[in-house]
Amino acid sequence: MIGHGLNALEQEANPWLDRHWLQNLNLDQHLPMESGSADAGMIVAGWQYQQQPEEVAAELLRVLRPGGQLIVAFSNRMLFQKAPALDR
Repeated sequence: MIGHGLNALEQEANPWLDRHWLQNLNLDQHLPMESGSADAGMIVAGWQYQQQPEEVAAELLRVLRPGGQLIVAFSNRMLFQKAPALDR
């Protein structure tokens, strides 16, 4: 199991992860994974903060194997300081 996030302490404390990396997908959308290398993906409470959601979605499709599944979970909370600007 591979983890990705912005908080090193959370990633390092997760005993389920075989490996992890830190990356801000608003700054760099490229995932450091081979194409078709993931059986599944999951995003929890992060999609609503993406500034380039189309590019992130394309990367997720690239790294998922054919027939792989992607789960996107939203919460009812909103952290306004993390929300993308709406002035574009």
